[in-house]
Amino acid sequence: MRISPASWSAPDRDDWVGAVQEAYDEASRRDSRVVLVAHSLGCWAASVWLNDNSSSPTGGAFLVAPPDPRGRAFPRRAAATFVEVSAQPLPCPALVVGSADDPYWQHGRELLDSLTQQ
Repeated sequence: MRISPASWSAPDRDDWVGAVQEAYDEASRRDSRVVLVAHSLGCWAASVWLNDNSSSPTGGAFLVAPPDPRGRAFPRRAAATFVEVSAQPLPCPALVVGSADDPYWQHGRELLDSLTQQ
């Protein structure tokens, strides 16, 4: 399933988290083994959804290049509702992938440690 937030061009966190919920609902009707896969801002939408729905059966998360909301390159105006998001340990097994030369991954090690602590 691919999320389809209405705010694709002007990302709104609540809209994106709602889109994750819709995709989860559809995927879980097809198969009980749901794994969330997300890229960039979608990582934060998935992370918020996972922490808000920790009792929902989720097999894990594969998060690629979550941007650092505190980083210099983060698009604060375009993604204003994501600025205050903070990394919290995820309630399921997770693999978080980032790159040392990604300008959006400024505090990547801290972010990675926060998301994957269990």
